[in-house]
Amino acid sequence: MSELPVRKHSLNNFPSCNKAFSMTDQSSSSSASPSTSPDDDVFTVWKDDQANHAFIKSHLPVWYSAASKELRAALRKSQLFSLFSRRELKPLHQKLMSVTAFAEPLLEKALIKTFDLRLDLHKTIW
Repeated sequence: MSELPVRKHSLNNFPSCNKAFSMTDQSSSSSASPSTSPDDDVFTVWKDDQANHAFIKSHLPVWYSAASKELRAALRKSQLFSLFSRRELKPLHQKLMSVTAFAEPLLEKALIKTFDLRLDLHKTIW
């Protein structure tokens, strides 16, 4: 069986993830968009002037609403990293066999070799 390539996980491995992070970067660089200043809490899900402000605010968990900007930023980065990791691994997951497809032939061979039994694995009650 060939070994899977090991890839060190880094945010640099996810260019689109880095782009999403940079959109929420709170540095005071001159390249910041005019609609977002470094003092804005860009990790707040709601804004006072949005029509759904009261609804969103009332449905967010208390721990999130009470969290600091830094904790919300860390949560956002963690969730984005998880999302992009799953997307990157999806092609690999599609190549993997199901447990049943993997194990059935091995079990059939082992039963034949060990007990000289040929069973219909789908009809046998275990």
